[in-house]
Amino acid sequence: MKKMDVMMAVIFFVGGLVATGFGLVDAWSGLKSYGWEENPGVILSSKIHTPRAAGHRSEVYQAEFHYRYQVEGYTLTGNILYPGYESNNTPEGAEKWTHRFPVGNNVPIYVNPDNRRESMLAPGLHLEHLLKPFSGIAMVCMSLFLFSGVRRRR
Repeated sequence: MKKMDVMMAVIFFVGGLVATGFGLVDAWSGLKSYGWEENPGVILSSKIHTPRAAGHRSEVYQAEFHYRYQVEGYTLTGNILYPGYESNNTPEGAEKWTHRFPVGNNVPIYVNPDNRRESMLAPGLHLEHLLKPFSGIAMVCMSLFLFSGVRRRR
């Protein structure tokens, strides 16, 4: 039983570090986007996709966009809502985004001044940016708790 406890603790620790790392990268991207330039654009498509993992019954709702924008006389396209956006748990959550960016609307597109091909619709920090690193930290804490339990039993 001790080997299983140690293995679970290691899995939680590594998984927590990975989740924290990915979350911090997304959060950093969100923070950097506050300085991105606003350029005129138009929404070409806006829909809700419900990808389903094989063997899972739960559904997620993903707002998907395709937009066109102008930068220094060039026409470019993009499809990023914000860095790290994956999905919503309810159709209403995804609908909020599609209602905010309906097809045909002229909208500001936020463009990275260092890479004009990098763009997004909703710059800044979002709740998802904070949940990932905090979830990872919680997993690391859980692993430390499991490690301490294993050590006490010895």
